[in-house]
Amino acid sequence: MKNKKNITNILWWKSGLVLFSRISSWIIGPIFFAVLIGSWLDKKYNSDAWIFLLIIGGAILISSFGIFKETIKEMRKNNKDIENKL
Repeated sequence: MKNKKNITNILWWKSGLVLFSRISSWIIGPIFFAVLIGSWLDKKYNSDAWIFLLIIGGAILISSFGIFKETIKEMRKNNKDIENKL
């Protein structure tokens, strides 16, 4: 039991790093693919940046939804941990 507490104290930053990576992936992933697809479609259809901007807007909405979902998930997890400690 004491050994488990020592490991937990040493790895206090792990949960924060995991949360950071999950939220970052929701930002980077959709935006990266939107940039690739939007620029490719603009070149293919020889349009101004309208297709690119529409796809980026959609990616921002997807990113916002994903971040919101991860936030709610983490809040529920923290509330459950607090209830278990009481």
